[in-house]
Amino acid sequence: MKSEFVGFSSDILVSMANAFGAAKFSTLDMAEKLQALAPDDWRQGVERYGEGGKGAGRHFTVISSVSQGLKKLSNAGLLYQRDYEPAPARHGSPVIRYWSTSAGPVDYFYPNEVRPDETYPEGATVRVTVNRYERSVRAREACVAHYGVACFGCGDDLGKKYGPRGAGLVHVHHLSPLSSIGAEYQIDPIKDLRPVCPNCHAIIHRGATMLSMEELHQLVAK
Repeated sequence: MKSEFVGFSSDILVSMANAFGAAKFSTLDMAEKLQALAPDDWRQGVERYGEGGKGAGRHFTVISSVSQGLKKLSNAGLLYQRDYEPAPARHGSPVIRYWSTSAGPVDYFYPNEVRPDETYPEGATVRVTVNRYERSVRAREACVAHYGVACFGCGDDLGKKYGPRGAGLVHVHHLSPLSSIGAEYQIDPIKDLRPVCPNCHAIIHRGATMLSMEELHQLVAK
């Protein structure tokens, strides 16, 4: 007999949404956070609706329940709908929706960027599980402390360019495509990461293949 689970509570979803800070997040990002931080609720959702994904043969799944809960928060003015992007191949839906806690501009992160919303154990190197959601505040801090906030591609320091509004604004880029790395590996913030401005980071990831730092430097030098 399946659980009588009827969906994720607004309190849980609001708490998880706030954990993303100023960044936009997808329905799948929220699902992963629920799995990690609310495992009992997630298990009940899977028991009730199934995991979903391609070939699941179910129209309404636990992911649908997450999406429905986020939509209710949006209708109540507690969350804001952003854009849509293609879903991973393993999911039946062709697109996933993005959300944010702010109606104004949001921080946009890229798949290979280390993002400041989770923890990183002490030390320069640590074994971690890698997927497109890997994020580390201490790895970011270690990278910026070593290289500074000037862009490693074009050299711009947004604090000098825009004043206090741009001070400290820099993305941290992962040099190796995460999709090419195995399930576990050793991350070194000095060897594996580089600070880049948002513009250079967008250029690195634009197109079918990711640019190397050397290829980015060649474009900037033109």
